[in-house]
Amino acid sequence: MLKISDIVKIVAAMVYKATDGSRYKYKITADEDKQQQYINNQIGCFFIDIHIAESKSVNLHFNEKKITIDINCFPQKGQSKMDLYEIKDLLDKQFVRSLHVGDRYIHISSTESNILKDDIGYWMNYSIEVMYHEQVNFDVDDAALIGEIKLMTEVIIDGVKIERKV
Repeated sequence: MLKISDIVKIVAAMVYKATDGSRYKYKITADEDKQQQYINNQIGCFFIDIHIAESKSVNLHFNEKKITIDINCFPQKGQSKMDLYEIKDLLDKQFVRSLHVGDRYIHISSTESNILKDDIGYWMNYSIEVMYHEQVNFDVDDAALIGEIKLMTEVIIDGVKIERKV
């Protein structure tokens, strides 16, 4: 079973790898309090957030899970919208096909990026949609035997009543 915390760690490592060697040495966090602290101090940061979009049964043994990984990028003081385009390109190069989580690969369905502006300035939302199958483990001993069911059937053929025990 994949843990959301493991996915967050892998995404954080991939964001670090994508920006390593560039001039964008931003903090990377999944903690909302730290994110707000970085924004208030105008320190560039990436905030990682994961949402479980859907989980549905495929068959008796597997569920299909769809999750959205949001990477919000808040640039540091003095950087422009053009810097966000460069960061988007760096993330596009890193998040191409899949995420390697433990001994599994989770395939990326799609990516989407939006550069937005609020009262503070420009920031970017980079969303990654992934889908994977997860095995469902049922406890074998959790089903109880109901017992015998006694049924009486009755059939009327040509006016003759026939009763039968099943």
